[in-house]
Amino acid sequence: MRYLKFLILFFGLLFSFLIIPEAFSQIISDPFVNDNTWYMGKGLKIGDYFSYGLCHVEYHYCKEFQMDFKIIGETQLANESFWISEVKVEEDNRVITGKMQMSKLTAEPTIFDVEIEEYVNAFESSVWFLGAFGPGMGKPVSLETNTNWNDRETKDIWVSIDFIGGPILIGPTKQETVLTPAGLFNSTVASWKPSGHESNIWISPFISFPVKAKVWTHVAVEQVIEYEFELLDYGNKQEKKILPPIKQVRMGVNHTQVMCVDKLNLIFKATNNSPACVKSSTAQKLLERGWTVLGNP
Repeated sequence: MRYLKFLILFFGLLFSFLIIPEAFSQIISDPFVNDNTWYMGKGLKIGDYFSYGLCHVEYHYCKEFQMDFKIIGETQLANESFWISEVKVEEDNRVITGKMQMSKLTAEPTIFDVEIEEYVNAFESSVWFLGAFGPGMGKPVSLETNTNWNDRETKDIWVSIDFIGGPILIGPTKQETVLTPAGLFNSTVASWKPSGHESNIWISPFISFPVKAKVWTHVAVEQVIEYEFELLDYGNKQEKKILPPIKQVRMGVNHTQVMCVDKLNLIFKATNNSPACVKSSTAQKLLERGWTVLGNP
């Protein structure tokens, strides 16, 4: 079903580009400061959520799964700050949930529930891969491309990995519009090709993590996919702060229009019609005791 939606999105966008040139102006963007720089976790805030389809060769030889995470809070340990996120993993017919903490400095997963450990490890070795080498620590790298690596300067190189036959140099090589199930993104592509297939990671200056990657193993004999991922969805779902019922009434809200947080029900005291937000089980007990009555007062 997910791939059917992807095909519909692809041909819909293709048709709109052929018929309506202005469609190019609708390419996804977020309220980031577009200074042509990027680092892992740039612009992260509470409420942000990301959904990835990914695989890594060290997890069942690149078995695909979906990993969603949402930033729900922050905490402080010693002298370092961390994001707290809720994680949901979908694989086959299973759903695994847990919590994960990420460093605010590098966006690296550091503390996580054991139930999601193997999935977080795959995430860290793929989506977060670049963060281990440079585009992290809150220090941005330039997204200006340099296709001629013979004329490259130090500032153009993000990563230098020691490899048999010489170092692998990773940096921005081209600009490309890339389509994922999450939408269409103007991206900078980090590419490298030590031998055989070319590896690519697509980065949008408006997204806190890479939007897509296809990376091959660094072997001289037979290359296989080391990891592959794409952004399925993203956005911000910061919950609105809802005041207690009495405060809402004092602010002028009609007591029948009082809002309750999720999973709580609005009831009214039988003697004076004052509102209250309670669980369903509590509402039933209060009804049995005559504290509340069914229906609006």
